[in-house]
Amino acid sequence: MLAPRNSIDKSGRSRCFTEVNKIPQTAVDSDLLHTEKILADRKVFFLDLKRNARGMVVKITEDVSGNRDTIMVPAEILGDFIAALTDIKATADDQD
Repeated sequence: MLAPRNSIDKSGRSRCFTEVNKIPQTAVDSDLLHTEKILADRKVFFLDLKRNARGMVVKITEDVSGNRDTIMVPAEILGDFIAALTDIKATADDQD
């Protein structure tokens, strides 16, 4: 059973995130461990932590008016990925 929660982050963007029970819902989402949804203007971002045969990955999907683009980030490099995003955010904040 999914338990959605909503919050507003510091930038005013709406975030909806759902933790997934350990009991598989269907064969399709049985590898889904955690999911987050971020609403930003006309875009929706889905961040899904999944487990596959090679380990855990974060699937990041951008949906704009039904058009989707997806990247997969191996969980073992999430620290590097987040550090790079943090550096980019700091640069963007300095430009304001």
